[in-house]
Amino acid sequence: MKIIGLIFFALLARGTSQEAGVVAQADTSEHKPCVDLNASPASDEDNAAFKAILDALHVDMDILLYVSHDPMLKNYGGAMSFQCKVDNHELYETDENWTIYDPEMIQGDAARDFVFAHEIAHHLHGDTTSGQPRSKQLELRADFSGTKYLLLMSWTKARILHALDLLNLSQDPPPGYPTPEERKATVENAAEPIRPAAPTDLTATVVFNASPSYKVAWDELLDLKYDGPIRLQPAGTNDKYVCAAGTPDRTIPSIRHFDFFDNCERSARTSFVLQISSQSNSGYWIMQNEEPCPEYAANCRYALESAGDQLRFWNQDLAADQYGWEKELGEQDTFSFEAADPSLGLVRIKARKGGYLFVDPKTLKLQNGGNEKQAAEFRVLFEPE
Repeated sequence: MKIIGLIFFALLARGTSQEAGVVAQADTSEHKPCVDLNASPASDEDNAAFKAILDALHVDMDILLYVSHDPMLKNYGGAMSFQCKVDNHELYETDENWTIYDPEMIQGDAARDFVFAHEIAHHLHGDTTSGQPRSKQLELRADFSGTKYLLLMSWTKARILHALDLLNLSQDPPPGYPTPEERKATVENAAEPIRPAAPTDLTATVVFNASPSYKVAWDELLDLKYDGPIRLQPAGTNDKYVCAAGTPDRTIPSIRHFDFFDNCERSARTSFVLQISSQSNSGYWIMQNEEPCPEYAANCRYALESAGDQLRFWNQDLAADQYGWEKELGEQDTFSFEAADPSLGLVRIKARKGGYLFVDPKTLKLQNGGNEKQAAEFRVLFEPE
């Protein structure tokens, strides 16, 4: 359904690459593709649908969306994407990204959005600039990525397969295109939850009959040797715990932010996992395991982020990496624990970049950046693995 192949590039006297949303299109005298398709700007409704997919991907790329009824589009399944070089009489050339489609060949909003997602995948994969000939592999890759884009927009597998059926694809596709059965199999594969790879670095763990004493665990906590689960209980209370409450939208876990509260239901009490930083044991990552795990997530762990005086749990891209995701945290902070009253098991939590956790008097939520006098004190409750 579209990659510009060698034959197509031969038609492009000047084809090439790249750029935030769908460009607002003036009249056709100002914008013309480098292939004569007698194209005209797309409708506002179609532009909005196209831009919604780009926005869901957080992609900053300008793509000119135009309509054409040229017979050439029949050879591309009703839509095609390419890039044109523009002579702007400057030192450097300018590139324009184009997607042109025939709405008469693509019936229904669902089919249209599937085609748009497929075409956007061609742009993002670099198919419009690679010079590779059109191939079944490139088309199926665009189907796979396009399906992933629509899943991010809360589409179901059934809806995507329905969109594919609406395209009424030929059982005898032209050279370089997959069959409808191959496309359907690709969509079904893309819609399956991401499953972790089989482990290859198995290690053995010695299990003791008795857990270390509280004093041993306490000493290791302060000396950055403890590596395990804890609960934090505000000082001076017996029935209140530090809890974490997430945003209600569980379909977008990668932007779930958590706030701390001094009081919550027993079922919401939060268990934190301390992981010693690999950088010369400079501090702890404070993590929380998210339950239940979204079906497509490769891991469900969040690390505590210290951004200014705000605290939240954060994972840059929950569905992306199962291993090594901590490296993506970049500027995120590590924390150390200081003894406040060893006899009561009380600690203060200090960010390695400076400042202590404190309680905001206006919101009663935990914040970061306070001085030692403002530092909140917590009773640490050690928990078994």
